Amino acid sequence: MTIGSYKQFCPVAMAAEILCTRWTVVLLRELIAGSTRFNELRRGVPRMSPALLSQRLKELEVAGIVTRKSGSERGVFEYQLTAAGLFRVITVKTRFDETTISPTRGSAVLYPNSRVAVVVDANGKQYFPEAEAEHLLEGLNQAGMPFSTPLRPGESYQTAVVFDLPADIQSPTLLIHEGGPETRFVIGHENSLLHKKTKFQI
Repeated sequence: MTIGSYKQFCPVAMAAEILCTRWTVVLLRELIAGSTRFNELRRGVPRMSPALLSQRLKELEVAGIVTRKSGSERGVFEYQLTAAGLFRVITVKTRFDETTISPTRGSAVLYPNSRVAVVVDANGKQYFPEAEAEHLLEGLNQAGMPFSTPLRPGESYQTAVVFDLPADIQSPTLLIHEGGPETRFVIGHENSLLHKKTKFQI
């Protein structure tokens, strides 16, 4: 890698050694978007030199995040993310709808209840956010605002939630619910065992 090792046995430090080098995150964006060939990747990052692009691809391949294989044309290689590199970043928008409150309420700050995001597959298996990957996004200023951020009527913010999902996951859905476990026993509450859950297809 082009930066020195942090020499720490910590998932965040180890991931930063790979992902925090210049252009690496942008290059991963292009791979996630579907670009597989060298020239396709060059068009997605036109300010990145061919030599540096080749170097970053080799580094990602050594790290096990990217695999290289022969393409359909002779002498042409294709690059694809491996299962280890398939993190799903889901952006959730929170908005305080001012049309749902009384005119006499005013513009006082609302403090949201704690919320939990979870992905559920077709078999009911649950996947929870990867804290280490989210900390990495925070270091890159790409994490957005926490779910607990207070807001006034009409205000909104976005939160990035990261999941490490299997490449072959079937029918994943996103479920966001209040975090308090005691709410499961409150009749009529969204967390109640008898309450229908709202899920979002991803």
